[in-house]
Amino acid sequence: MMSDIKNIVLLEDEPDDVFLISRQLKKSGIEAEIRVCVNKQEFEELLSQLKPDIILADYDVPGFYGYEALLLSRSHDASIPFIFITGCMLPNSIKEEIESRAEAYTLKDDIKELPILIEKVWIEFLARNITD
Repeated sequence: MMSDIKNIVLLEDEPDDVFLISRQLKKSGIEAEIRVCVNKQEFEELLSQLKPDIILADYDVPGFYGYEALLLSRSHDASIPFIFITGCMLPNSIKEEIESRAEAYTLKDDIKELPILIEKVWIEFLARNITD
């Protein structure tokens, strides 16, 4: 089932975080191609070039907040699962907004849990598409 994930778009401006996220996914058996973008222009280009299976996005990329990325991805294709990865605890109001619009979010400190979260989101995605 996780082998069905072929393309992941990762919006992340910190090279160390890109490395850690990529390594964690590979260690867990997720062999998808990870396309990294660091700003709004690159994110929009990737969305127009391919249909990612999942989007992973840092909540706070300089000049381009994750919430804006979520809205852009939804306007492009609302069915693509979107997971926020953030380096800090978010205020409850922002957390509630994210939980109501994105499929999930996690802290970078909990990056080892990311593959489990991706699997959960992917299973929910597949279940929605079977019933639609």
